[in-house]
Amino acid sequence: MQITVNKGCWRRWTDVIRHLAGEYGFPAKTRSELELFLSMYSGKGSTYRTYTTHWRFIIDVTRDDKAIVNIIAITIIARHNQDENHNGAIITRVCDVHPEGEEYVGAPHLRWITVKSGGQTYRHCCDKECSGPEQLVAKTRANWETTRLRVIQKAYEQEVLASYASFQILQMEKQELTETLEGKDSDGSLFDLQMKDSAKKRKMELAESAKQVESLRQAWEAVEAENKTLVTVKNELALAVDANRRTKEALQSDITNLQHANATLKEQNDELVRTKETLQSDMKDLHESNATLKEQNAEMGRTALNFQTKVTRLSSEKQQDCEEVTKLEKEMRTREESLAVARKALTQAKEELKDTKKVLQSVSDEAAASRAHSFAQLRIQTANLEESTAEPSDNKPTMKWTPSHEYIRVKIILDKTQKDLAERIDAHTTEIRQFKEELKQKDESIGRIQDEMADLQRTQGSMSSHCQPKIKCEPQDVDLMSLDMEAMKFELETEKAKASTQKAETATEKAEVDALAKKCADRMKAAEAKEAYTVSLEKQLEELRGTMEGVLGRVSVYQGKKRRRTEGPDFQL
Repeated sequence: MQITVNKGCWRRWTDVIRHLAGEYGFPAKTRSELELFLSMYSGKGSTYRTYTTHWRFIIDVTRDDKAIVNIIAITIIARHNQDENHNGAIITRVCDVHPEGEEYVGAPHLRWITVKSGGQTYRHCCDKECSGPEQLVAKTRANWETTRLRVIQKAYEQEVLASYASFQILQMEKQELTETLEGKDSDGSLFDLQMKDSAKKRKMELAESAKQVESLRQAWEAVEAENKTLVTVKNELALAVDANRRTKEALQSDITNLQHANATLKEQNDELVRTKETLQSDMKDLHESNATLKEQNAEMGRTALNFQTKVTRLSSEKQQDCEEVTKLEKEMRTREESLAVARKALTQAKEELKDTKKVLQSVSDEAAASRAHSFAQLRIQTANLEESTAEPSDNKPTMKWTPSHEYIRVKIILDKTQKDLAERIDAHTTEIRQFKEELKQKDESIGRIQDEMADLQRTQGSMSSHCQPKIKCEPQDVDLMSLDMEAMKFELETEKAKASTQKAETATEKAEVDALAKKCADRMKAAEAKEAYTVSLEKQLEELRGTMEGVLGRVSVYQGKKRRRTEGPDFQL
């Protein structure tokens, strides 16, 4: 949104804004920069706030949409890094009551009001608030915002009073010009005649004065200047009269237009009156027709109500008959669907039992084979471990334990075997759990089927006689389904027993594996202790070797010294 600043406003505030930009870092220095800066803000408010590193600025304006008519005040507040007391100033218009004061930037139109201690103290010739009878001075507000608002409100108040005074002066001038225009005659303006008489009198006075003070040059210059002033005033008055004449012509044109519009409205009003009378006559006829139609409608309504009562009674009887027929048909369809669902469920249960038997048999075979293979590997590995631990350590003089690689290999194989065995046991346990869940679900489905069959048997005797030919074969089907369910229950019990047996065998095998793993762990602990003992011996041997090397070094040094003493220069001579 492009904001524009009034020329007169910019002329009054130019020096202040340039001073703020140079001394305080205000973000605008020229009129275009100020318009661009204000255009960056959104909304239609009249207060703009911004800040720099050391100062905060608050600009209060009066605006007309996108045009800034006047700047009421600019507030400067020091930030904490500039002044801990947050001192500052409010720049606003000069007080109309006390116009004289110190000279500031922006004088004589603007003045600077200094504010200290974060807004607690400030100096203003006219305070905003009045003091009550019980207090000597008005209470001050200890904050910047309240102080700023009080000063700005006083500036707004004086701005309004100045505007009102200017308006009153213009009203008086308008009244005088209006009275002058009303007294104008056909030959010319009364005002022009008065001006001519005044000019003639002034010329006569000037002629007499020229004759009397001809020797005085200064008096002549004063008269000449006065004459020029009178000419200027006359020109201004002529322009004012011309402007009033144009204004009067415009008003006369407006009056003529209003008269034409008034005549047109009068004609339209007459036409509307005639139309209203016609509509009232039509409305009266419509009311009479409406009353007749209401009587006929009431008679037809009573007749229709009687017919409606008869139709309702017949419809209710027909609906009851249809509901009874629909209910019987629905019961027949429900029983047929229940029998079909029960047959389908029995067939699916048989197929699932067969599949479950096959899966359990394959799982049992795989588990037996894996257990046999695991036991064989564990026995071989245990025998190898025993042989490796039973071998004598012939390499002790070299302080190197050769079977350590075999120990690591056996340990890795044992860990892998234990892990595989644990995974297989978990897999078997998961399969057994799933199998139990499937058995539970099948028991629940069999229970539901039994309940449905019992419901069918209970409802079989209560069926109507016209439905007997359709379900005469249902007792035989129910008996067959009962036999199938008994067989399925027996098979399920057998499978449960097998699963329990497999679970017991798995637990026994797990205990054996745990015992074997414990035995292997004991052997591994013994091997680790043996290896630790070997490492300690190697460490002692290294220390002994270092000691011997030190002794041999010292002996060689001693022998060298002794040899130099015996084989020195004296001995050679």
